[in-house]
Parts: sequence; C-alpha cells; structure tokens
Amino acid sequence: MRYRLPTYLTAICVFAACSTTEPTLDGLVVVSVVTQGVDLPTDPYRVAVDSASARTIAANSITNLSAVAPGQRTIILTSLPRNCVEASGGTRTIEIPEGGQARVSFSVTCTAATANLTVQVDPIGTPTPGVAYIFTLDDGQVLTIPPGQSATAQVGHIGARYIGLTNLPRNCHGPASVGPIRLTPNADTTVTVAVTCQLFESGIVYARIRSGDWAHRLYRAQPDGSNEVLLGNAWAHHYNPTISPSGDLIAFTTVRYGLNGQALATLTPDGVRERILAGGSGLPGYRRVSDPAWSPDGQRVVAVAGRDGELDRYVIFDVATGAATALEWESRGVMDWDRVSGRIALMRTWYGISQVWLMDPDGTNGRWLVPPFSSPFHDRAVAWSPDGQTVAVLRSGEQGGLASRLDLIAVSTGETRTLIGSAPFLAERPAWSPDGTRLLATIYTPGFESVQVEEIDVVSGTRKVLVPGTPGSPARSPAWR
Repeated sequence: MRYRLPTYLTAICVFAACSTTEPTLDGLVVVSVVTQGVDLPTDPYRVAVDSASARTIAANSITNLSAVAPGQRTIILTSLPRNCVEASGGTRTIEIPEGGQARVSFSVTCTAATANLTVQVDPIGTPTPGVAYIFTLDDGQVLTIPPGQSATAQVGHIGARYIGLTNLPRNCHGPASVGPIRLTPNADTTVTVAVTCQLFESGIVYARIRSGDWAHRLYRAQPDGSNEVLLGNAWAHHYNPTISPSGDLIAFTTVRYGLNGQALATLTPDGVRERILAGGSGLPGYRRVSDPAWSPDGQRVVAVAGRDGELDRYVIFDVATGAATALEWESRGVMDWDRVSGRIALMRTWYGISQVWLMDPDGTNGRWLVPPFSSPFHDRAVAWSPDGQTVAVLRSGEQGGLASRLDLIAVSTGETRTLIGSAPFLAERPAWSPDGTRLLATIYTPGFESVQVEEIDVVSGTRKVLVPGTPGSPARSPAWR
C-alpha cells in the first residue's frame, strides 16, 4: 500500500520550497607567481577570477583564492609593469572541482626598466617660422621637435637626467641645460621648456654713445625716436645695424677686445642672444667685416670684408654657417640688397670714379645704374627703396671724402632727382621707411661737433632731427622696419 503525506504537510513543503537537491561546495584556487629577470617590480600584481574583485600578489609568492564557484573559470593576472611580461599573456582557464582545489602558476619575465621622457616647448613670443627645436639627452639621444609639437624618448638609466637645448629658432633664447629631471621606472614624465622669442615688428635701430660709455651701443626706438631701449650688454663698439626681412635678427658691425678687428655679428631683437658670425682675429677668413645688408630670404648678408694685406671686397656670408663667398670686385662703398628683385647694388670704379653697379648675387646680369661719367660724383652708399623701383645714393665730390648730396635714382631709367644738394652726410647706408616716403641718414651736426640721425621727406627733402647727437653722445647708422 502506498503512503501518502497528509495534506497539511504537502502544503508546508510547497510554501517552504522543500528540495531534495544537495547544496554545491565552493572550490579553492592556489595561485603562484614566479618572476625573473632584472628590475623586478616592488609593487604587487593583482589576480582575479573572471570579473570578480582582484586581490594583490607579490612578484614571487603564492596566494589562495577561496570561495570560487566550481566549473570552468578564468584566472587573470594584471598590474604588471611595462618592463615585465607574463609567458601566456596573463590569463589561465581552469576547471574548479566542487569542494576541491586547483592550482595555477604564472611565469613573469622582466627586462631593464625604462621611462618615457616627453619634451615640449612653450615659446613666449613669436619664433622664426619653420625652425625645429633640438634637444640632446645626457645619454646621447637627440630629440627634434617641430614647432607646436613634442617628442618622446625612452630612457634606460633611471634617476636624475639632464637635457641640453642645442638648436632653437634664431630669434629665441632659452636654457642651455634643463635638469635634473627625476625619472621613475616605467613611468611617463613630461617636461615643458620655456623659450623667449621676439620679432622686431616696427621701429628703428641705431648706434650711439651714451653718457658714461666709451663705445657706440645699439638702441631701438619707436619710428618717431621715442622709447629708446639699449640692446645687449657687450662692452664694445656696435654700429651699421640692419634688420632682417622677417624682423627676427639684427646684423651689425662690432669691434671689441679680443677680436682685434671688425666682426660681423647678429643679435636677437630683445638684445639677449648675440653671435659673432665672421671677422676679427682668431676667426677664419676675414679680419675686417662691416656694413652688412640682408638677402631677401634672410639667410645671407652681403658685407664689406677684408684680410690683412688685401683690399676690402664685397663678400656674401651664410648666416647659419658663416660660409663666405667673395664677389669679384673690391669694395668702393656701402652696398645694399634689393628685397624685391634679389639684386645687389654695389660700387665699382670706372676710371677712378666709383659708380653704382647692379647685378645678381652670383655676379651675372650686371649693369651700371647710370651711364659712366654721367655724374661727376663718387657714389658712396646706396639703399634700395621698399618697392625696388628707386635707389637712394649718397655722393661726394671726391673719392673718400665726406658725402655731400643725396640723390634718388630710378632703377629702370636712371633718371636722377637730387633730394638734398648740400649737406654733411656720413657715408653710411640710408634707411627707407617701410612705406617708402621717408629716409633716415646720418648727418653731421652744425659745427661738425657730432653726428645725428635725421629724417628726410623723399618728396620735399624736408629734414628733421630724429635722434639728436651731441659731442658726448653721437647717434648714427640708422635702420628702419
């Protein structure tokens, strides 16, 4: 006979969810890690089952993961430093027996630890366009950083490191060395290097002797002569300044102790970064270099240069390298380089009279500005107008004498207009205003006690003193941008 549960017991089982199924028993996972190699990590790894919360495990140790549900499970090893790698990618798939245990072993190999050093540049001001910054690490690595970008080096020797700034735009200056930079193994470090850059936007530059000085120094000022600022601190004679087409450098003539001669130098518009390019004793080539004029692209200057025992010549210098290319003719006056046509105006002698000669920089396509003997005057200094249509010429009645007149000569026709017929000019290159309506020239003060910079209207010839000169404070050699 069958035995049946009473009705009230059946109800109790239904509502109490009676089951005759036995509960499952969790398993145990024993995880071991073996780490070998160099620069082993000091921070622990992390190990987890599937997506469960991870726990730490040291580089060479064993840990137990309890209460793991039986079945197929994935054991994951993470938090390895980037100089270490696990043999099978850091994962293991295992079967966990009910109420039993499983063992998992990870094998980690570590190589020498490195650090990533990223260098970026923060220019203050406007750098010369298109010039890369170059840094050299103390381990010899070279980082080239294009404008507006950064560069990263992987560094093997951890600790205090230094980087040197070995190239930057020519109108910028910054620290020669940056450091110490503290690098942490397997970490990324970013260093921002600040450099200061300046363009000469507008204004004038000239040379003068100030009270207490014994030498001409360079000054910059507004176009009306106001807000005069000293450029540079070198105790030396500086004169014949000329501003590059982009306004990123000033080239000039310098005479100072230790050079034993005239040298060609460049200076940033803020007067901080100076470089001797050519000339003076101890420098190869020419001992005397003066009266520079920029090429249209700002990469070269033409200047008057000479060696001991030789007559001065016209020479083109590469501003980046200092390489010199001598032109065919001896110097007979102060030349200029047209920024429109790219032609050079210089002085050649025709039967004892110096006259303006126009030519390409390689010496070809040369011609006289005006026919020889059409003028009885000696041409002493020239300046191309901003539009390249006119040449301003300072002239004198005798070779080597004081320039006494200022003529404007049309390049295409040779038509000459005398702007000033009689004035005591110093034979230095005049400077055109950017709009071509005015000229700056160095003129002796009344009584010939000093020299001063005067502004001349190219239509009327009206003169006014822009930078006064006194016996103790002469002003000369103007340039205008």
